[in-house]
Amino acid sequence: MKKLFDFHRASWRLLATLLAVLGFAGVTTVVTTSAAQASDLGGPIARSEVIWRAQYWVDHQPGPYNQGAFSPGPGGDKSYRRDCSGYVSMAWHLNDNPWTGSLAGYAHEISRGDLKPGDIMLFAGTHTFLFDHWTDNNGNFVYYSFGSTPVKHRSANIGSASLDGHPNGSYRAYRYNKIIDDLPGKKKFVDMDFSGDGSADLLSTTAS
Repeated sequence: MKKLFDFHRASWRLLATLLAVLGFAGVTTVVTTSAAQASDLGGPIARSEVIWRAQYWVDHQPGPYNQGAFSPGPGGDKSYRRDCSGYVSMAWHLNDNPWTGSLAGYAHEISRGDLKPGDIMLFAGTHTFLFDHWTDNNGNFVYYSFGSTPVKHRSANIGSASLDGHPNGSYRAYRYNKIIDDLPGKKKFVDMDFSGDGSADLLSTTAS
């Protein structure tokens, strides 16, 4: 079994190297040694990485909702509070753990119609959730939320009477001050240990 595991690990490492060096079918590929190194703690961060980090806690559940407990984000460079604002802080890769009453200090208000991946809806002092993307032209969208156990990836409509269990009108849309729009093309982050060092590596592919 160990030989089989080593074979698969070596195969993935070879694949990652080949993709990084050669590329294929118009795809540019970049591999870093650690997922957390894609952005610096508290530094600028691309929208696609924010979504990748949000999905990380969906795929690797941090533990029960608990405002007094903390769990690490990908790469383990910082632990974040296991609640809604801690989840957003983890996705934004903040070097802090603000609560919903202070989260707006890291962002600026925008129009709801301008929401993009990695922006948030904030009910100051009560709740927040992370916007993923619009699914149509009728106001339907998907989002990430840690309002209760487990961390969830959900769908909603921007015109609904309530959003994630709270009155719609109580929310305002915000954009992280250090978020960066991705370059044209579809970027995808793949969470795998290509290097074999026990930490999640980041495989980024961008189609031209």
